[in-house]
Amino acid sequence: MKYILSTILLFTLATNGFSQCYPERHNTTWFNQWISCEKTENPNTTRPASHWIMYDFGTEMKMYTLNIWNINAPDLLSDGIQKANIDYSSDGITWLEYGEVTFNQGTGENTYEGQNVLNFNGAVAKYLLITSESNYGGNCAGFAEMKLEVDSLKVVPTDPSVTDSLSTDSICIVADVFPNPMINNELYITLNEQCVHAVNYNLTDANGRILIQNTPIALNETVEILKGKELAPGVYIVTLLSNYAKSEYKIVKQ
Repeated sequence: MKYILSTILLFTLATNGFSQCYPERHNTTWFNQWISCEKTENPNTTRPASHWIMYDFGTEMKMYTLNIWNINAPDLLSDGIQKANIDYSSDGITWLEYGEVTFNQGTGENTYEGQNVLNFNGAVAKYLLITSESNYGGNCAGFAEMKLEVDSLKVVPTDPSVTDSLSTDSICIVADVFPNPMINNELYITLNEQCVHAVNYNLTDANGRILIQNTPIALNETVEILKGKELAPGVYIVTLLSNYAKSEYKIVKQ
């Protein structure tokens, strides 16, 4: 089942996939964009220090169309990325290069609708890396929003008693866990696909310490995971479980 990952950078809305008032338009406010004004070490060590942003999907996904809305604040249009290199990886260490692409400059108008940049045609990755190579003349580099069409990979059974008579197509737990990275103590999960059995979710830290356990979630339900809990900066794992399948999502708290 294909679905869309949609992110407004730095100012991520709490409702997944409903980041714009009109389906393909983007507003002109300055805070609805990611801007980097200082080059830092790139996760892809074959690239020099640069302006970059990396997405962690939490699990491997098949990737398809990528749409980009460039910076659209009228006084920051020159900071919009012009040329970008796109890399993807399954482990965050070894990177495959898609190649260089061009982002059209924002118009500064509320009717700006962004562009379809590329199609990965089903390439599999857990991480997506966008590195700025040039901009439209400004001192910084960034863009406002990206939408990526993805297709989940089916998870394998965790219960060895599951027989071959069970179709592998039914072994699927697919969710959106967002925002990632998490800046404030707000974390949401939407269950998009489930197996025939009910699904519960757990939250653990990087050491395996259980913070939230066996909390039920219904199909197409969006819930706030933390509900007032505060997390220290670090890496956390959201695990969704049914009787015979599981899916894990790594979350970073900044």
